[in-house]
Amino acid sequence: MFAQSQAPAALTLNEIRAQLDEIDGSILALIVRRLQLAGHVRATKPVGRTPFRPGREAEMLARLSADIAPARLVQRIWYALIGATLAREGITEVVVESADLKPAARARFG
Repeated sequence: MFAQSQAPAALTLNEIRAQLDEIDGSILALIVRRLQLAGHVRATKPVGRTPFRPGREAEMLARLSADIAPARLVQRIWYALIGATLAREGITEVVVESADLKPAARARFG
């Protein structure tokens, strides 16, 4: 999925930077959209109970980073996104659905 490519020789440094700026704007717009959708998820959860499910996070990260060479980069980005979402939701409960995930959940959330 992730492949390094050479910048076309015909592009100037300013043109390459302009393309990077355009990509950055698109990424930011998608992050905002993701946070908005996460807000809708929160609105559908039972009142007074907003559990976090580390198993879902682990499955999502495995799927997203499966074909990516810098898998750690993907994980760091998604941890930041998920962390921002949890902070906005005011998560107070962590639900661990598998005994295998308990050590990871304890390490991450205490």
